[in-house]
Amino acid sequence: MPNTKRAIQFMPFNGLRGYENLVNQAEHPRPTKREITEDHAAILNHKLHSLYKGETIIATYYTENGYRTTICCVKEVDSIFHILRSDKGNIPFSNLWDIETGF
Repeated sequence: MPNTKRAIQFMPFNGLRGYENLVNQAEHPRPTKREITEDHAAILNHKLHSLYKGETIIATYYTENGYRTTICCVKEVDSIFHILRSDKGNIPFSNLWDIETGF
């Protein structure tokens, strides 16, 4: 028997594949997403419509790991698919929390 097959024979068996990842996820619950009020949504909508291509903004938005704030350059405000496209990636309107302009 070749040495490679012999080594596979003695590898540890993992009967609960993925169990360790589930335990780690349970220990660190995801942060909850804040609810947007109508007034906050109206202000955010006004800010989105006033953005132009190439403008530098500070965007605060929700991700799986909580809220993230980043400085980015606007590529496009896609009102059909409800996405803010920037040089750092796409941000869905539903995940946006705040936009700061004027830099």
